[in-house]
Amino acid sequence: MLRIYMAGGGTGGHLFPGISLAGAIRIIEPDAQIKFLVSGRKLDLALLEDRGFACVRIEQRQLPQHPRQIGEFMVTNVRALWQVIRLMLRDRPDIVVGLGGYASFAAAASAKLCGVPLVLLEQNAIPGKANRALALAADRVFCQWTQAARFFLRRDNLRFAGSPVRQSLKKLSKEVARQKLTLAPELRTLLVLGGSQGASALNRAMIEAAAALKEHSDKVQVIHLAGQTDAEFVSQSYREAGIRASVHGFLGEMQLAYSAADLVFCRAGGTTIAELTGMGLPSVLVPFPYATQNHQLANARALASTGAARLVEEKDLNRQTVRSTVLGLLLDEKELQRMADQARLAGRPGAAREIAENIVVRFNRQPETRKSKSFARLLNL
Repeated sequence: MLRIYMAGGGTGGHLFPGISLAGAIRIIEPDAQIKFLVSGRKLDLALLEDRGFACVRIEQRQLPQHPRQIGEFMVTNVRALWQVIRLMLRDRPDIVVGLGGYASFAAAASAKLCGVPLVLLEQNAIPGKANRALALAADRVFCQWTQAARFFLRRDNLRFAGSPVRQSLKKLSKEVARQKLTLAPELRTLLVLGGSQGASALNRAMIEAAAALKEHSDKVQVIHLAGQTDAEFVSQSYREAGIRASVHGFLGEMQLAYSAADLVFCRAGGTTIAELTGMGLPSVLVPFPYATQNHQLANARALASTGAARLVEEKDLNRQTVRSTVLGLLLDEKELQRMADQARLAGRPGAAREIAENIVVRFNRQPETRKSKSFARLLNL
């Protein structure tokens, strides 16, 4: 029986690929025991409980910005490392899959101390610091972008398989999806997507551009995932402008939004881009300017280079940008189709299954004697 630890979380962008991969592994190996080691954020725990995955909270800290925080950082993370080692001695997993971010570090480091194979997922064109360090000891690093290779000191373990996307993201007909979202079936539809918490910069830009949208209210409509804080205000603004809109603080059934959309206006997280290309959707990308190492800008440039997206930096985001770039594209059927074709070419919708098959074939049924020796060495037995 295959026993797997999935380690990470903290953001949906790190957790969703792990959930997708776990689902694909279960299809191939139904008896696999999969346990998530997560940050303990409410979002992490809720997402995993809804899907029936066992999870353990591992409290960790990001690298501190101030020297006075180093003591707390060291104590918390050493405690996390020992907590994971004790779990491994009890469960004896066959493999640890690091999902990226600081919340994956203790489990990934423990895997190497315990002699357990380590696999990493990297969704971004500029890899995070944790994955760059851990990749030196990893058995496999599955990347979404070939551009990420130059940031790794070791490259023989890199595989470019795309990023796992949610199995629930099945394409529906536009008519069905729009009906479920109480939208008109015939209008061009823009999806504004800021991630699970929304994006205030995108929300403001759309509200400021409401007058331009109003001029075409007989042609366009909007699906807007505004985040819980801004949802009511955004919804009211569309009503006052006379624009047909389906506004949500959070939408669990993302297949409806993606299937209904003709164009997506969104941030440029690695998981978002994997979903856009997997669904064959053209996009206007506004990278979050404060993302670590500005990796969202690198993601957006990588996708824009394929012709599947347009890049707008947040400093250039205003009502005129929305009018000329977003609304201009939404009303240009020929260009939308060309970009959609390029998005499909860039997409890797089968990434979850490909990575799952690699894991099951390579790491399944590790001889018990070999595992026992690995853990015995840790205990100096």
